Amino acid sequence: SQGGTATDNISKNNYAVYGQAVNSFIEEETDGSFLRIEHIDSAIIVEKYDPELKKAEPVTKLTLPLPKYGGYFTGANARYLVCGQDNPNDSDEKEVVRIIKYDNDWNELDYVSVYGANTYNPFGSGILQMTEMNGILYITGCHTMYAADDGVHHQASMNFAVNEENMELITQNTEIGCHGYVSHSFCQRIAQDGTDI
Repeated sequence: SQGGTATDNISKNNYAVYGQAVNSFIEEETDGSFLRIEHIDSAIIVEKYDPELKKAEPVTKLTLPLPKYGGYFTGANARYLVCGQDNPNDSDEKEVVRIIKYDNDWNELDYVSVYGANTYNPFGSGILQMTEMNGILYITGCHTMYAADDGVHHQASMNFAVNEENMELITQNTEIGCHGYVSHSFCQRIAQDGTDI
């Protein structure tokens, strides 16, 4: 393309043992053009491409409010971005995940913060995916947890459900033994069929 932001993430969606964040998204617009949403360093770059994917025009650049990128999702009525930060002291008071809601023009509308959540390192060794159904945003990802009795920060799944209208957390599955818990969860996928997740 001409004028697009350079990146080196080709084929980074492939994984052998451990997944990693999905950094690149392409969305078709109603006029036949395309939006490129790309996580690069600590920012989200949004560019618009012509229908031939040749000419790029900058749309916006968002700086992540927390240093670790988790994932991105376009819903029916809003866009969602998940970011987080490490919790080196296993503190229940530390914000470890933030789920941010944007309108289609990339104006921030609201967000919800998750504190502690048995999280030492959010998004470690896995993928974060989202879907929505009946006004609820469903998020599946992973983290390393608070130190166990053996002193090790073991890795596992983490799942959230958020009311899209008021951005309130409905459920949080981050503890050993909780519903949906998967130990050593290196690739996360989620989908819905209109009835079930």
